[in-house]
Amino acid sequence: MKVSVVGGTQAAAIYGQSVIEEEFSCNYGLNPEYQARLAAAGLSLTGFDERGEVRMIELRDRRFYLGTLFLPQLVSTKLAPHPVVAAFVRATAAFAESRRLPSLA
Repeated sequence: MKVSVVGGTQAAAIYGQSVIEEEFSCNYGLNPEYQARLAAAGLSLTGFDERGEVRMIELRDRRFYLGTLFLPQLVSTKLAPHPVVAAFVRATAAFAESRRLPSLA
């Protein structure tokens, strides 16, 4: 399924393009009746399918908070990690490094 990624978002930085293709195998989605309320409360709607349905969300005030309705871990491998998985690993490594205590030596 083609997903349009909103510019200026974490998802856009991760993918480096405005349209991506992902595989979906679920029947769930964000209820359109709640989209405006969720966006007003701080949830960024950052990826939309061809019908305009939300497929990616973010919380911009968090180090890494990206939700998808596709499963990037299913197509990610050690030799070819999915961009979202790779970005998550980089974010966790950066956080761990920021928490590391200075050496006493």
